[in-house]
Amino acid sequence: ADTPFSYCDGELLEQLNLLEPFGNGNEKPVFARRNLEILSIKIFGEEGKVGKYQVLDQDGRKYELTCFRINEEIKDYLRNKFNVSDVDLLYEQKRPGTPITITAAYYPSWNEFRGKRTIQFILSDYC
Repeated sequence: ADTPFSYCDGELLEQLNLLEPFGNGNEKPVFARRNLEILSIKIFGEEGKVGKYQVLDQDGRKYELTCFRINEEIKDYLRNKFNVSDVDLLYEQKRPGTPITITAAYYPSWNEFRGKRTIQFILSDYC
């Protein structure tokens, strides 16, 4: 279902935690959001395995999607679907001439860093 990121608050995450443990036969709940405009892309980590995708949703709010391992696949997908030079601008931290959009499958989770607990959105699939 097309689920706005704003629905994923701390209360929802606590309710989802009651469904654990996740694994074979009990997959993590996955949500989707359509027509996300990609504003910027940062790839880092060992061998570029971590990506941070800043997106703008239909409500005009900015969010960050974190992606693990499939960043090269996403880049190839975007370059095949959109103007290659516009996609390359995103990877150079510049705004492209035309909007580049995706539909994202994601799951929310807690991120704890330096004593601060925030909600992060993990990108699990795209189209």
